[in-house]
Amino acid sequence: MASFIFSALGARGHLHPPISIARVLRERGHSVALYTSSHYRPMAEKLDLQFLPPVKWLDFDFTNLEKYWPDLAQVEGAGRSMHIYFKVFMGTAIDQAHDLLNYSEALKPDVLVTEPHAFGTQIVSLKLGIPWAVAGIALGVLSLPIIGQKGVPLSNQPFLYLAQGVPAFDAHKSNLFPQTHYVGGLLWDEGQQSDPQTFKLPQTDLPLVFVSLGTMFARESHLRKIVEAAVGQPWHLLISTSAKVDPAQLEPLPPNVTALPYVPYSLVWPHIAAFVTHGPAAALLGALGQGIPLVVTPLEADQLANADAIINAGAGLRLGLDNSTPAALQEAINGVLTDPQYRQAARRLQGELAGTGGAEQAATLLEQLVVQRQPILAASASQ
Repeated sequence: MASFIFSALGARGHLHPPISIARVLRERGHSVALYTSSHYRPMAEKLDLQFLPPVKWLDFDFTNLEKYWPDLAQVEGAGRSMHIYFKVFMGTAIDQAHDLLNYSEALKPDVLVTEPHAFGTQIVSLKLGIPWAVAGIALGVLSLPIIGQKGVPLSNQPFLYLAQGVPAFDAHKSNLFPQTHYVGGLLWDEGQQSDPQTFKLPQTDLPLVFVSLGTMFARESHLRKIVEAAVGQPWHLLISTSAKVDPAQLEPLPPNVTALPYVPYSLVWPHIAAFVTHGPAAALLGALGQGIPLVVTPLEADQLANADAIINAGAGLRLGLDNSTPAALQEAINGVLTDPQYRQAARRLQGELAGTGGAEQAATLLEQLVVQRQPILAASASQ
């Protein structure tokens, strides 16, 4: 059996791919350790993963970055994304590498696996000569200055890039390196482990439209707009408000709106007709895995590129929540519900995703990397 160390920033969206693959490898009998925020220690231990806590790396909770970098509270949009990139991702990379170097020397991993923003992994790989791989967190390849593109020095390229989704999401990109393998959805949903009796769907005969803006990005003002868009419409709105917004803040609600603090995605997908989301890969892939059309409302980071991928694939509509009216939201939701082209495209992607192998295929490729210890080229690149 082999040994793996996974690393990820402490945010659910960044942890979906590492956790989903790590679970499979652990079930196959491999030794698997996870290095991330201590906030996720209980989750790691529940899955029988060895937890590696930050020592020198700042043990921050990604859902409240302003607590650690107060100036982020003054910046929004693209400017905020750039601040996060340089302060959080790049600014903490050396401390992360320090911890990972010590853990790697102690555990002797065969392969290091990271998500695209945990840059310390690459530094340790170069230092110790350990093969490293990237588990993508966006739809397709997330091209960053350090990884993701041809022309980047070979020493900066991972031996393997596990891209979420299908090649269609990167059809417009011409500079992808040949170590890219598309493995569909790398999803971890804690709702899969919960008692279904604790969650009840709204009792309605109307088409169900699900809304989730995540934990980091949920805003009362945005959710109020979506609630207003539902007034008098022939569909029922189910909103997951997240810990940031109490459902009581949205009251009084129209009779065709239900607001809950938490809705487990895996339990709701089979029952909904459309999905309104800010655009994280896990949410988009979960919906597309059921052939559900989308209204994507990106705010920052990879959400923007993810929204473009959905629009280019024809599986939904894009709308900005900051400058959209309830009437525009209403029109977009009605559009994906009534125009068959969006559901047809979503179902086409559903079929393509079903043939990718998901976390099982990703784990198999990592096992191959243990043996090969050289970059694993995609079949299309090796022909």
